Amino acid sequence: MTNMTNDDYKTRTIKVSFGKIYAVIISLLPIFYSIRFPFTDIGISYIVCIILIPFLCFKLIGKELISRQIIFVWLFFVYFMYRTEGDYLYYFVFCAVCIVHILSIYNRIVDFEFLKKMIVGISMFASICVILQTLVYYSLGFHIQMMSVSFISSGLEGYDTAFRMGMGSSGGMYRPSAFFFEPAHFCQYAVVGLLMALYHYAKGKTSIKYSILISFGMICTTSSQGLVFMLLAWVWGIYVKRGNMTTKMFRIIVILTLLILAVGICYVTGLFHVDSIINRVIGTVDGYNAIAGRNFANELYLSQLSGKSLLWGVGYVNRPDVYMTGIVVYRYTIGYIGCALFYLALLFSVRKIDRISFAVAVAYGGLLCVASATSVVSFIFYMGITYSELKEIKTEGRSRKISVKFRRKFDSL
Repeated sequence: MTNMTNDDYKTRTIKVSFGKIYAVIISLLPIFYSIRFPFTDIGISYIVCIILIPFLCFKLIGKELISRQIIFVWLFFVYFMYRTEGDYLYYFVFCAVCIVHILSIYNRIVDFEFLKKMIVGISMFASICVILQTLVYYSLGFHIQMMSVSFISSGLEGYDTAFRMGMGSSGGMYRPSAFFFEPAHFCQYAVVGLLMALYHYAKGKTSIKYSILISFGMICTTSSQGLVFMLLAWVWGIYVKRGNMTTKMFRIIVILTLLILAVGICYVTGLFHVDSIINRVIGTVDGYNAIAGRNFANELYLSQLSGKSLLWGVGYVNRPDVYMTGIVVYRYTIGYIGCALFYLALLFSVRKIDRISFAVAVAYGGLLCVASATSVVSFIFYMGITYSELKEIKTEGRSRKISVKFRRKFDSL
């Protein structure tokens, strides 16, 4: 029996850094967002985000806190705080938590490569769970429950039947969501994993099977939102794939044609409930229309605004206790100025179309039009990722400039 040397021990030791721990936490935030902290009605994710603040502030000492790249993040949250018009302490904490976490991700305190692996891994595992739920339901006739109402925050008790029986309220469809509290919630997370998997496939780092698995999981949820996000993600993934512009456009046209053809066949035959998914968006299922259901507040509340209230909003504390999509919430509470600052914050995070940050920025901007993604977790998860690559892109830009200057100087000799 040979004795292990110190070198052998070092090679077998797994290095656990703060960046990796932070990456694990960020990847799990959307999952634990709806699960309440013991003996409270506050989500675990929100508590964890607050607990991390002292550690992150310490890590941010000496880092870049204000620059032209992140100026609109500051402007948005300062304006948001100004337009709360009440509960100032709560919303000060809300804004401070968001800013500190976004700055931490921007300054690469998080291990971003490990974060990508975590998100893709969780998306794949959740997709396997969804596929398993679907197979068991249609073969054996029962639902594998992976979420319990006992653990979720108040206000979500209405999902109890869905957790126990599967989301079958829309046209009698079975709508699994693994350990997420609804299919759309799963798809909002999985699309980020899909974008990352497609990006790494396009760069030749991973197999296409990861992207296919996540896509199939999104289809099995029968989420109309997920279907649209999945199709757009694949179009972007094809664009990112190596090749000249003519080749890329040809691939996009071919894949889009095949996807439209596949969706058309599924719609006609009723395969994967695609007909019900599309009807939920543009038609009516059990008197329900997904677009109308998400935008009824437009006519009811936005029509009341005029003059200054259109520009400035009515204040965030005056938000009515009804479901609103994120963009409707912002238009009503912080006005066109707030909406403009939010989208400028997303726009300034974009540097290259073939980067994950661009795809997630577009996804988050679109998500606000169909979902109420205005929580602390949404800001940290989506906007944090959109700003995660700016430092890397800036470094690459400097390296290229130095390389060009060096070559010019060398050539002149």
